[in-house]
Amino acid sequence: MRRDEWDDFLREEKEAGFSLSLCPKQNPVNPVEFPVNSVEIIR
Repeated sequence: MRRDEWDDFLREEKEAGFSLSLCPKQNPVNPVEFPVNSVEIIR
């Protein structure tokens, strides 16, 4: 995945409230509790 495609993907994930696909073990009650950590783990 090219860098610009990755940025677009992250932007879509943010708009979707950081879907659990970024971090399946996130708190399901509050999936946006650790959005920054989820992105950093993938990078």
